[in-house]
Amino acid sequence: MLQVTDAAVSVLKSAILHEGEPQLGEPATAIRITPTATDNGRPSLGLQPVAGPEPGDAPAESPDLDVFVAPELAGPLASSILDAQVTPEGPEILLRDQAQEG
Repeated sequence: MLQVTDAAVSVLKSAILHEGEPQLGEPATAIRITPTATDNGRPSLGLQPVAGPEPGDAPAESPDLDVFVAPELAGPLASSILDAQVTPEGPEILLRDQAQEG
């Protein structure tokens, strides 16, 4: 199961859910991770604000935020950790392998 760190939850709430800002309509309360591609066609991950999971989505292990993983990514991300680090350009979301934590 994908694990999400406290640092990543903080960035996701701020950057994706815009927590603390006024919302129009029903506010999204969760994040969905989906497959996408960069402008040059390289595989990438998309982070979408959602109200809940889509059919077949897998939940991630995440403190204080619901995170759902699209079915086609659940297997490949099962042994990963979604984390965040601060860079000069701002917060950056990254994936690490859980085995590196040992």
